Amino acid sequence: MKRKMYFVLAAVVFLLSVSEVISQCLPSSGIYLRHNGACYTNGSYFFDADIKGASNSIMCVLPGSTLNGGEWVTSSGLSVDCSINPLRCNEVSSPNATISLYIDGGIMPSDDGWYRCCLPTDCSDPNTTIISANIFRWVQIENITVDLPSDKTVLPQIYILHAIKIGSNDHSPFLHAANWYYETESSSTKLCTGSRTSYSCNFMYGDGMSVDYGKGRWDYTLNVTWNGETITSGVLSQSNNNGDHVFRFYLDFGHTSHSPVKRNRDIFVTVSSSNTVRYTDNITWDGMNVSSGSINQSTTGDQMYQCRVADHPDANAIRMRNVTIKVPATAPSSLTEVNKTATTITVNWTALDSSDADGYVVNVTSDTDTVQTVQVKGSSNNTITLNGLKELTTYSITVRAYQQLLGPASSAISVLTPRCQVKGIYLAYSGHCYPNGSYFWDSSVNAANEAISCVLPGTNLTTGQWVRVADPDDPVDCNSNNASDPFRCTNVTSPTATINLYLAQKLSADQEGWYKCCLPTKCSNTINSIFAKIFKFSEIESFTVADLPSDMTVYPQEYKLNCTKIGFYLYGISMSIGSTALARYTSCDDRYSTCPGTVLVSSVNNTVRYSVDITWDGMTVSNGSISQSTTGDQMYQCVVQVTDQPTKIRNVTIKVPGTAPSSLTVVNKTITTITVSWTALDSSDADGYVVNVTSDTDTVQTVQMEGNSNNTITLNGLRGGTTYSITVRAYQQLLGPASTISVQTLPGIATYCTF
Repeated sequence: MKRKMYFVLAAVVFLLSVSEVISQCLPSSGIYLRHNGACYTNGSYFFDADIKGASNSIMCVLPGSTLNGGEWVTSSGLSVDCSINPLRCNEVSSPNATISLYIDGGIMPSDDGWYRCCLPTDCSDPNTTIISANIFRWVQIENITVDLPSDKTVLPQIYILHAIKIGSNDHSPFLHAANWYYETESSSTKLCTGSRTSYSCNFMYGDGMSVDYGKGRWDYTLNVTWNGETITSGVLSQSNNNGDHVFRFYLDFGHTSHSPVKRNRDIFVTVSSSNTVRYTDNITWDGMNVSSGSINQSTTGDQMYQCRVADHPDANAIRMRNVTIKVPATAPSSLTEVNKTATTITVNWTALDSSDADGYVVNVTSDTDTVQTVQVKGSSNNTITLNGLKELTTYSITVRAYQQLLGPASSAISVLTPRCQVKGIYLAYSGHCYPNGSYFWDSSVNAANEAISCVLPGTNLTTGQWVRVADPDDPVDCNSNNASDPFRCTNVTSPTATINLYLAQKLSADQEGWYKCCLPTKCSNTINSIFAKIFKFSEIESFTVADLPSDMTVYPQEYKLNCTKIGFYLYGISMSIGSTALARYTSCDDRYSTCPGTVLVSSVNNTVRYSVDITWDGMTVSNGSISQSTTGDQMYQCVVQVTDQPTKIRNVTIKVPGTAPSSLTVVNKTITTITVSWTALDSSDADGYVVNVTSDTDTVQTVQMEGNSNNTITLNGLRGGTTYSITVRAYQQLLGPASTISVQTLPGIATYCTF
């Protein structure tokens, strides 16, 4: 018979962590680990066989930071020497500081254990950010847990212990022990025995099983029954055995001649008959009503709850405790539209006092669908621009203040976005406007409701058309629908001439490419035309250079390469100069988490921008630890590869003088000045010059001179009798190589004063 009593079971597990795999690497979460396309939290475990080779490295990433001495550190506190085996590293300096750790060869028993990654600085910096990872040989006990009964009022109670083993799956030759023990101060009793391919528990102590989850991951369980006074499992039975019960899981695994590992992990299960009971009530708050099941109560402002306990009737005692949850009592007022475009709406409202709000939540709906919900922190932040909207769409917008919970909603305002605010002909797709030269993935334009719209406002359609640029004399036949003309069209004649183009069947390789739309008449009779590229699988939408220096006196020079990929979600991408890859990523998957160094430009067509930070010192370009010497114009290449599909390549060139200014000569010098000149370069080879003056190792002055013909300069403010090193470089988009001479100013003349 079951007895209703009030006993409590609790578990305390001494763990370092669990290898939790998260679907996306969220920059807002700070430092994280990444391995084989998945992200891992602090304290995750990694089998040494899984991280062999650079392509299988553990990436330690701190989004939005620049590497400045970051490092991996062993359990003994020593910095990992990335230049020698068995542990090697690759680094990415920015925009996301990254150190990738991998094994080259095999690790020794002394290398097994906990490692710390510190970014962007080294581990001695108290302000650095730290994350831990366990690298293990053979096997490891990843986690040890207990499933406690949810109903604490019914006896007997059964709880289940779990030990999760990870690592090698070669159990038959190498698993020597996978055992559960019950621990006391004076003895250790074996409860379950596992070895090679078998696992069993003594029926006197409890039952259990081993569960194979695949890839070396096993769950070894032990079921224990507790009746309120004793554990009814053989030697575990003892009277009034309230308190801690200690269970230990033990692993012995490995080749006996190759340093097998022995792992132990304990779990404490605490039992108590002190009549301590926790009562829980789950509350739902919808902004107007609190409810628990079928019971509800409307309320505004702060919510005060009371717990009331009536003692034994004869004692006539009542105990009460209150708890208050802070909730804004009023909605933000005067919600107003400030500005709108085809794809954005800006709104503001009257801010609440800091005592009444910690921030706001803005909700945007279209029809009954929620389009976006944005949290705005801070009571005084009362303006927001909502992006990524569609043209000619009506949106309903509300705002709520929040403290510990959300307050009431403001009155909703309705805003209709206008048409694309562009002059002349334009492209539209999925409610957004696109400029001339936009890219469209064939898989996303293969239905009438996914068409590319070519639009010319204020005109009537007559003989407008789409033509393939590679064959301009053969316009798209919107009615043919065959391999050579796979497209269909729908038209709008007036008041805005429109031709909507979409694929009615699969796009063949020879139909991939640039298309031109002409409105309102055919291409031979109009100047109103616009281009769109329709591609298969993937394409490089753009490959550009950003943040080129305008001040040529700052040295070394830094800039950024941006390669924007569009299309299929599975791919590899690289950016290189010559034969040197400055960044290379394989098996990128935009569905779950993009590869490092990325910014999501648009979820439409999986548009992702990859960025690489480049440093140029006049002789070498570098990205982190990767460098390549070069002279003259720098040509970079971005490559996107989808398996079994044609490789897509884009190049970008940065103009750099290939030679140093020649014949650098002293024209004149005084005590405080030096005049120098050099042979001017052609205008095609230089936009100007930078003259640098140093004394010993100190920079005295640096002067930028615009114009390729300005080849003489007088350097002022110098010291008499001092030797200066003078360097001249030509520049275009970057600085070129240097010419240097050494010049000593005339000695000063001593002046004597007689009194």
